Amino acid sequence: MKPIKYTLFIDESGDHSLNNINEAFPVFALLGLLIENRDYITLCEQINKFKIKYFGTEEVILHSRDIRKCEGPFSILFNLDVKENFYNDLNFIISHSNFTLISSAILKQEYVRLYGKLADDPYEISLTFVLERALFKSDIIIESRGKREDQTLAKRYNELLYRGSSQVARHVLYPTHPYPAFDVIKNKIRKGRKGIDGYGLKIFP
Repeated sequence: MKPIKYTLFIDESGDHSLNNINEAFPVFALLGLLIENRDYITLCEQINKFKIKYFGTEEVILHSRDIRKCEGPFSILFNLDVKENFYNDLNFIISHSNFTLISSAILKQEYVRLYGKLADDPYEISLTFVLERALFKSDIIIESRGKREDQTLAKRYNELLYRGSSQVARHVLYPTHPYPAFDVIKNKIRKGRKGIDGYGLKIFP
């Protein structure tokens, strides 16, 4: 019997720098999506069918900024009926797919207050927290962070994590505010006996 293989996709939200912290968004979040390889193939097939339904091609990248602003091929979302069906279909795919989310959020202002601006990089700390909570049998794919990032990886991240990391970050900053997109993914976050805190969501400090 072949062993079950998993892949861990990792994406970030916010600026990891400790200099010139944005007071409106003073958090850095890293999100890991852990998925069995067979489930990943199924998810890709569903996303491709979704793209063909709305765009007639699989080549469109589901980028959150373009979706929010209805830019490029997403200008179809100016039609409110199309927009409602688009989100309903996408939310259905996400909520009915089999994967687990593991996330870390660094509250940068408090972090600097306790450890100073020369403390460890928030990206590296967050990555450690996520990997500690992930299954070590997984392959790990981390988003390219250079100017010439790999287009294949970028496409995967945009399609699988296009809302996850930013919604986790916003939930950490404003936990009582309603975020429909977070409601879609929250049941996917890794849980322990006390819920997601410290188990699927590590907030530091």
